[in-house]
Amino acid sequence: MIHILIHIPHSSIKIPEKYRHQITLSDFELADELLKMTDHYVDDLFDIPGCTVQYNPNSRLVMDPERFRDDKEELMSREGMGLAYTKTSDGKTLRHLTDLEREDIVRLLYDPYHEEITNKVDTILSRHNKCLIIDAHSFPSRPLPYEHNEETESDRSDICLGYSNYHAGSNLIK
Repeated sequence: MIHILIHIPHSSIKIPEKYRHQITLSDFELADELLKMTDHYVDDLFDIPGCTVQYNPNSRLVMDPERFRDDKEELMSREGMGLAYTKTSDGKTLRHLTDLEREDIVRLLYDPYHEEITNKVDTILSRHNKCLIIDAHSFPSRPLPYEHNEETESDRSDICLGYSNYHAGSNLIK
């Protein structure tokens, strides 16, 4: 094993039966939304031997592990795309969640996911004293309706490598 963790949070199309009844979309509408919001084939693109993988087995429409636990801290919650999505990519109602239903998602999906990724990172750190996390995504060539603003009107790049000074030292990118 090498010191890399591949994080694949949005490539699943699975909607567990336990949560399907919450979604107000027809099967056809849900299939269309999954087509738009899923990072298709990312798990194949980032199938790198020797790397540890953290894969979200459920669609981000059910639980998005890259959102803050508290919607008050999450900017995307204003779009209905916090930890548990309530809006579609074009702003239509995806589902209505009670506080109890949202807490169920946090307790059964979100918290265990974060515990699992933390354990994987800790294991890599204990073996290698460093851990590079590659956050694997794909993007449509044109922005989705919720993404539209003056900066996103043009075509997107084929490849995007993101970097955050907060999470890594300057020696990572030279």
